[in-house]
Amino acid sequence: MALTVKIKDMDFKVFIGIDVSKATLDYCMVIKGKKALSTKVENTPKGIRRMLAHLSKHTDIASDQWLFCMEQTGVYCRPILKELDKKGIAVWVENALVIKTFHSMERGKSDAVDAYRIAVYASMKKAEAKLWKAPRPVIDQLKSLIGSRKRLIAAKKMLKVPLAEEKVVGGSKGTYRGHKRVVNPAIKAIDKQIKAVEKEIRLVISNDEKLKEKMRILTSIPGIGIIVAVNTLVATNEFTNISDAKKMACHCGVAPFAYSSGTSIRGRSKVSHRAHKAMKALLHLAAMSAVKCKGEIREYYLRKVEEGKNKMLVLNAVRNKLIHRMFACIKNNRKYDKSYTHQLA
Repeated sequence: MALTVKIKDMDFKVFIGIDVSKATLDYCMVIKGKKALSTKVENTPKGIRRMLAHLSKHTDIASDQWLFCMEQTGVYCRPILKELDKKGIAVWVENALVIKTFHSMERGKSDAVDAYRIAVYASMKKAEAKLWKAPRPVIDQLKSLIGSRKRLIAAKKMLKVPLAEEKVVGGSKGTYRGHKRVVNPAIKAIDKQIKAVEKEIRLVISNDEKLKEKMRILTSIPGIGIIVAVNTLVATNEFTNISDAKKMACHCGVAPFAYSSGTSIRGRSKVSHRAHKAMKALLHLAAMSAVKCKGEIREYYLRKVEEGKNKMLVLNAVRNKLIHRMFACIKNNRKYDKSYTHQLA
């Protein structure tokens, strides 16, 4: 997911909503709250350049006062983001659920209608615009590699789980052994490819001094391994798009929120399901690793469990601690030191 950085005091007058699909881009221009034009082009560099020329013909307002807004659709956004970045035009990549919630009372749906609604959302919420910032090519490379690793692990799981279930539920030994003979070579091949991807990830990091230094700092934290560190660097765009630990905790679904109203509703605080689930899962594994290592995190975990706290609640607190430690170490540009005391303390 391409995240964003908030830019203040931008004077936008033209709002262009883009509904992105694999083959086409539906776009709608809104000026002073009114629709100026609405049409579509191919989702290709040539089509995007034609769109920009078409937009220029319908307004005398300079492109530095344009704000493009679109929903995050993964790889399908790349061509237009690349072209707009080259032109230096402001882009806001927003979560689709946020825009959908904003227009929750409206009915009907089509690509053209969605483009108009996105443009209206941008014009109404321009003060809250978070402009997209292009990551370095090396971050895109790492993002692609960790995506490949994730798919390989999913493929391995698809092969291993049915085999394990067949062994548990029983059946003829011949059937299980035959299944195992067929599947095991594929599992070994996938394991080999996973190791190859991980080797490539390490090679990419070793060839970039900035990444190499950040990885050295992050992996000094107990529980934080190379995969968690790399995913964090990609998710935060090297701690530039998300530079605050509390925002990262919220993004990963780790920060608890209160649920209460008046005198009758007194629900316990809980985390939101709207989260970066993959990052949350990795942080959970990191927390599980941290509580097994001798040190203050393990002592904290055992102390809280002995006090009667729910284990998952304590593990969530550990995930939060790991996030804050990563951001603190990067901010101070130093490896983790459990005995470190801030000068102002």
